[in-house]
Amino acid sequence: MILHNLNAKVGAVLDELSGLIINFVEQDRFDDANFFLGQYIKLAPTTIERYSLEALVRVEEADWQGAKNILEEGLTRHPLSFDLLYNLGYILEKNGEILEAYNVYMKARYIAGDEREKEDIAVAMKRLVPKIVGTVKSKGEEISTVVRAGDVTLTITTKTEELLERKKLLGFIEKHIAKNMSTVLEIGFMDGIISKNLNYFGYDVTAVDCRQERILNIIAKEWHDNLLQPKQKVAKFYHSQIGLKWMHEIPEFDAIIAVANEDIAMFNARPEEKKALLEILLKKARKQLFLRVAAVPSVTEFSKVDLVEAAALHSLKPEVLAVIDKEGGQKFELCLVNKHSNLEFFAVPEAQETPHSPSTVFDVSLEKCTDMHGAGYVNDWHHFVEVLKDYQGNPALQYSDSVLKGYYERFCPKNQEEALFVRRGRASQLRPGWIGYPWYWDKSKKVIFEREPGETRPGGNHHFGPSTDKFGRAEFGRLVHLYNLLKQQGYHPELFSDGYISGYLLLKGSDYRFVVSEGQHRIACLAALGYEKIRCRFTQKPEYPRTVVFRDVKKWPQVANGVYSRNLALKVFERFFAEGVGR
Repeated sequence: MILHNLNAKVGAVLDELSGLIINFVEQDRFDDANFFLGQYIKLAPTTIERYSLEALVRVEEADWQGAKNILEEGLTRHPLSFDLLYNLGYILEKNGEILEAYNVYMKARYIAGDEREKEDIAVAMKRLVPKIVGTVKSKGEEISTVVRAGDVTLTITTKTEELLERKKLLGFIEKHIAKNMSTVLEIGFMDGIISKNLNYFGYDVTAVDCRQERILNIIAKEWHDNLLQPKQKVAKFYHSQIGLKWMHEIPEFDAIIAVANEDIAMFNARPEEKKALLEILLKKARKQLFLRVAAVPSVTEFSKVDLVEAAALHSLKPEVLAVIDKEGGQKFELCLVNKHSNLEFFAVPEAQETPHSPSTVFDVSLEKCTDMHGAGYVNDWHHFVEVLKDYQGNPALQYSDSVLKGYYERFCPKNQEEALFVRRGRASQLRPGWIGYPWYWDKSKKVIFEREPGETRPGGNHHFGPSTDKFGRAEFGRLVHLYNLLKQQGYHPELFSDGYISGYLLLKGSDYRFVVSEGQHRIACLAALGYEKIRCRFTQKPEYPRTVVFRDVKKWPQVANGVYSRNLALKVFERFFAEGVGR
């Protein structure tokens, strides 16, 4: 009781001191603020609040470096403090250290616990959007991601062969990871491909790597998706020194994945510690352990013999999922230890199965895909696909002689009715202008008519005309470039930031349409190349739903709030299932 009363009194004093410090800062009375800050530090030298208060005082004194230093000191004691991380990100942003600010904001995002904190990060990320630009370049057998923020340019170059090897590993894990579990730890995330995609599949993924430069991989490859979709669920990437002590301190995970190169170096361990590491890996993995091992005894790697012996102590037997040949004739094996029998394995769902799956990634038939106005890419007429078909027969084709130019000149709808139905009289209620569909947003946000459809890029809208000649030529060039790239390399959305074609599903009984909201050019290229099935992802943009079910028309947001009548909403929905909309 005495201790409780004492703690309460100290807490009251600290609250009073905090109020005084903030008041004096607001009055620019920094000498007074620093005096009471000194008293606060004597009572609570290492609390989160102490570091936050001192950073506040330093910022108001325009001592940005001092504020940065004190927050970094605080984070050595409280590495999972949202407030300290957010405040450090803000200071870095103000200093123009944009990539560093992005990295710190992402760390804060990983641990954001309530809606206010998540919204704070979303607002911060929105501020960074115009400050970061990036592109992906392909040259020979290498692919480079280039990110620019202010005067800083970050370039990450990887051999295509290495990326495809990681995709193969992901494929084996995808087919053998258990379905009914949640938490996954990847040790040695390298390029982040495995963790990112397991997150898309619906798992709660934490990824750790001992090499700090690999965080740069994540910054380079994930920034676009993270900045534009700041509230989506993400894999959590950390840099940390890994070892036996670290392994003992971490919690258990449903699955642990350690398939990076140089396993022993990744764990910062000596060869004689291999058995102890394997023992604790098997202990910390509740259900599954995926491990890359050398096929023969090795000093620098876990070997299959090591794993077999460690697993046998628990009456377990490793399963070899794949044999990996490396340069120099060295062979590795991807092994899986299942600690439970009769596990049900995960499978990427087909489009119709998505309502029953946590996965945001799914497979669709290309003949079921449409653009935002119902035009199909297969068994229909689509301006992007048609110009690529002409290009296939005439690689010297120019925009000035293309069907795309003619399309932009001739199809210039004046309102939503003409864009969807071409002729007047089919949905006269849509004639006043341009309006969102009946399934957009939630019912608290009413869609309204706009006078213009809006530009997808300066100079035009890639769905129809009119457009400037510069816009049309840029669209033509974009299509031809992507067509040749996809023809050469194939469609590998798993490997890149914003790699997946994304959109949402319209479901009607056993039938569906996938409405493409991002990736219009890519899907047109794949259609022209003859693809029949592709892997896509639900859009993360807030205005779009994941699925729109025909029988739930009364619940569609813009029907429920009275913007659309039920009959008009169904007429718009049915347009996406009509044949030959593009034609």
